[in-house]
Amino acid sequence: MEISMHNIQNAFWKLPQPFFDLHDSLLVDDLHQLGGVYEHLLNCLDKLIMDLNGTKGASIIEEINNRASMIPQYKDHRRFNQGIFPRFLRNPTYTEWRSNMAIILPCCYDYIPLQAALCLRHFLDFVMHATAEKHTEDSLTEMEESLDAYYKYSPIFQKYSPSGLNFPKNHMLQKYAHDI
Repeated sequence: MEISMHNIQNAFWKLPQPFFDLHDSLLVDDLHQLGGVYEHLLNCLDKLIMDLNGTKGASIIEEINNRASMIPQYKDHRRFNQGIFPRFLRNPTYTEWRSNMAIILPCCYDYIPLQAALCLRHFLDFVMHATAEKHTEDSLTEMEESLDAYYKYSPIFQKYSPSGLNFPKNHMLQKYAHDI
């Protein structure tokens, strides 16, 4: 079997550049963009808690998971009896991520540094704005402000991210306000 690489011409690159920007043609996707960044943040949060608390880290994760499992059942909310962090979830849907987003801060705020709590809070604010049914100029401005604050506080998680939070999904968040 012979394998080789060939330079293949792409029709999009031949279009006049002032009229077509390939990067603007990329669309955002809530499940893969927002859900993907959120999962990445939760993995970083898990590692941060374990790192900052040493041998007590596992019991703190267990306490956070217990808090999540004790939240009463309510309409359209998934229960997290096995745990709230990605390592305890099996192929979560976007609806499950949304349920997770609704309870993560109340479950862990007192076990994490303020900067981590603010980072999560601003990311969650951004998600709520980005997925709203209606938008105004003010709501888009608030969405961009939430994203700026998320980026401001996110360095606390860089140490715990394999990519240092430098990955395409995180970068694509900047397109949401423009695309809306």
